[in-house]
Amino acid sequence: MPLRSQARPIWRSKLHSAEITLGGMAKARRPDRRATDRHTISAVLHRIVYLGVTLALGYGLVRLLSDPSFQLSTPDIRGARYLSQSEVVTTADIVGANIFRVSTVSAMSRLMELGIPEDAAINLRLPNKVTIMIDERPAAYLWKSGHATFAVSDDGTVLGPPTTDHPSVLVIDTDARTVVRGQKVDVRLLRTANYLVRTLPSAAGFTPGSVDVSGSIGASVVSPDGITIVIGDDSNLASKVDATGPTLFAARRAEPPATTIDLRFAGHPVFR
Repeated sequence: MPLRSQARPIWRSKLHSAEITLGGMAKARRPDRRATDRHTISAVLHRIVYLGVTLALGYGLVRLLSDPSFQLSTPDIRGARYLSQSEVVTTADIVGANIFRVSTVSAMSRLMELGIPEDAAINLRLPNKVTIMIDERPAAYLWKSGHATFAVSDDGTVLGPPTTDHPSVLVIDTDARTVVRGQKVDVRLLRTANYLVRTLPSAAGFTPGSVDVSGSIGASVVSPDGITIVIGDDSNLASKVDATGPTLFAARRAEPPATTIDLRFAGHPVFR
C-alpha cells in the first residue's frame, strides 16, 4: 500500500507535463498583419521610385535628342588646301544633326571617298561644336593638260590646282586629255618622268624642265639646244638613259644636225 500511494503523484505529474506539451504544439501562431502591410507598402514605394526614375530618364533622353541647342553648328575646318571649306561641309553633311545621334564614321567615310584626303578626323564638343581635320595627300608632280595645271599625288590622284606645294617634276600631257580632280592619271607615266628628271643630269648633262607624255610615243624630253629625245614607255629605262649621252653627242655632230633622238628600242638608238 505505501508503494502504490507513492506512485500516483509521479504518474499524474507526467500526464500533466505531456498535456502541457501537447497543448503547446497544438496552438498555431497567427501571421503578423503589421509586418505584411509594411512589406506591401515598401514594394509599392520601390515601384513608384523606379517608375519615376524611368520617366525622368526618358524625358531627359527626349530632351537631349530634340533640343536645338545640341544641333551641330558649322564646323571648323582644318588642314584643307585642295578641298574648299564649303566642299568639306557639304560632303560631311553633319550641320544641324544632333550631337548625340550624328555618325562621325559615316561622315569621315564620305570625306575619304573624295580621294584627296589621306585621313580625316571629326571632333565633337558639347553642346554643338565640331572640328573637321583633313590630312590631304601631298603633291609629288605637276600635271599640265592644255592650259590647266594640276597638282598630282604620288599615286596619281589629281588634287586640284597647285597651292603651297612645289613639286619638281612637271609632266605635260601633249594629248591634252581632260583631267578631273579626284581621278587618277597613269602612275607609270609619272614614275617614268620622275626617273628621267633624276637620272638625265648625270647621264646626259642636263636637267629637263619638263617631261612630255603622249599615248602614242610615251615619254620624251627636250634638250637645252632643242633636240627632242623620245624615251617611250617605262621598259628598259636604265639602258635608255645610259644611251642618251652618247647618242646626243653623235646627233649634235651629224650633218645636218639631228632634231630628234628615238630611244624607244633599247640598244638601237636612232636620230634624225
